[in-house]
Amino acid sequence: MAALACATAQAVLPTSIGNNELRQFFSAPVPLFLLLSERTHDVLTQSSATVDTIVSECVRIKAQVVSADERESDLRRILNFGHTIGHALEAETRYSKFLHGEAVAVGMKAATHLAANTGLLSASDRDAILHTIGLYGPVPSVNGGVSADSLVARLVKDKKTIQGKVHFVLPDQIGHVRILSGLSEADVLAATRAALA
Repeated sequence: MAALACATAQAVLPTSIGNNELRQFFSAPVPLFLLLSERTHDVLTQSSATVDTIVSECVRIKAQVVSADERESDLRRILNFGHTIGHALEAETRYSKFLHGEAVAVGMKAATHLAANTGLLSASDRDAILHTIGLYGPVPSVNGGVSADSLVARLVKDKKTIQGKVHFVLPDQIGHVRILSGLSEADVLAATRAALA
């Protein structure tokens, strides 16, 4: 397997796109999470050494996961932290209001709240994840017709919902996630409301 990444392409992207895509790395192993949380200035100014580290680590992680899950079973799902609610938000807004990374950031916030509210994630790790997401800029407001109820209703229509079961990628600590289904609708609604607040 080979992967090609052009680190210099990131330097020419508008800041909103660059920051929005950076948010997707927050389920990364601890060293990468620490880089994102402690060296924000280097990340946002796109220091070449920092970008090289992020790109090479992300390629390594994705290659490792995909190689271990060539037939797309459950393991590959760990790459989708934040995507369950994020995809619902994109669909609810007809793919016109949010960039993908922005919608996933809302989804990561919801997944983080859900993990903490169900006792899977400590309050300190929840706070660290939410703080780090916030370091990369505010997510556009979801005011105007988007409710937690409408997002949760969309979850059963998602292409990754299997036999009516919605699967969530939830952090149980920084740098590690678990895939869970069968969570109560009340818990999912509360977490989604918290993410939208």
